[in-house]
Amino acid sequence: MKTCILGLLFLGLTSQAFAQDELALNTTTPDLELRFTKTKSKATKTTQISKRISAFQKVVSNYDITSKQIYTPKKPATYTVVFKEANNVITNVYNKKGEVIASKQKFENVRLPDHISVAILKKYPNWSVKSVKCTIELKENAQENISYKIKITNGKQSKVIKA
Repeated sequence: MKTCILGLLFLGLTSQAFAQDELALNTTTPDLELRFTKTKSKATKTTQISKRISAFQKVVSNYDITSKQIYTPKKPATYTVVFKEANNVITNVYNKKGEVIASKQKFENVRLPDHISVAILKKYPNWSVKSVKCTIELKENAQENISYKIKITNGKQSKVIKA
C-alpha cells in the first residue's frame, strides 16, 4: 500500500515539475488571422501557407509581453521572445509598447502552396519532395517575405530548390 501511495505521489509531482508556464494550453477564436502591424490586435492575412503554420502563428499572436514580469514600460527596451513547437520556431521582437516590430519564423516539413507544387511537378516530373523548409520574415513597415527551401529526390539523385 505504501508503494502505491508513494508511486502516485511521485507521478503527481513529476507531472507538475515538467508543466510549461507559457504555452501549455491556448484557445483561439477560429476566425482569428495572424497579422503583422503596429498594434497587437490588428493584422494582415498571410496568403498561401499551410494550416500548421497558421495554427502556430495564432498561438503566438495571443502572446502578451506586457503581462510578463520582465516587461518594463518606462524603460526604452526591446524584447526578443522565441516560441518553439517541434521543429518550428518563431522569434518575435517587441518594442517598449509591447508591439511586434520584427518576426522571423522557421518551419520544417510543411505543405507547399499549390502553385509551387505544380511548378515542381512540371519541371521535375519523376522527382519526389523529400523535405520542405519555410522561412517567413516580417519587419516593421516592410512587406512579408516568404521563402521555401525544397529538397527533391529521384533515386540516388537529390536537388535543393529555393522558391
